[in-house]
Amino acid sequence: MIPIVDLTPVTLKCARVSADDATPTAVDVSAYDGDAICVVAVTPVSGTTPTCDIKLQQFTAATGAFTDITGAAITQVAEVASLTKIQLKIGELSKYLRAPIDVGGTSPVYDIAIILLAQLKYS
Repeated sequence: MIPIVDLTPVTLKCARVSADDATPTAVDVSAYDGDAICVVAVTPVSGTTPTCDIKLQQFTAATGAFTDITGAAITQVAEVASLTKIQLKIGELSKYLRAPIDVGGTSPVYDIAIILLAQLKYS
């Protein structure tokens, strides 16, 4: 287990998301290593029967055909806030990581924060 003081926060997404699907810019995680935790906080703001799906994806470049990371998706959020922790091994991932967001329903709006807590590689 990594002491929390050794972890560096990396923001993957922190914003209000509406009916438009949101694919945040990919983040280069090559400066990190070892175990990491991705914390996903989702709070519904408004909408009729809103839904929110988030998963983590990886790829070797900042753009291109990203692939889903096995076991790195949250349970669909509807009208109740959610806080999810996803454990990752950074060294087993590709260089770039992103968290696409898919919202549905009628006029859905969510506040979303996706933070990766990872340990910097030793120089």
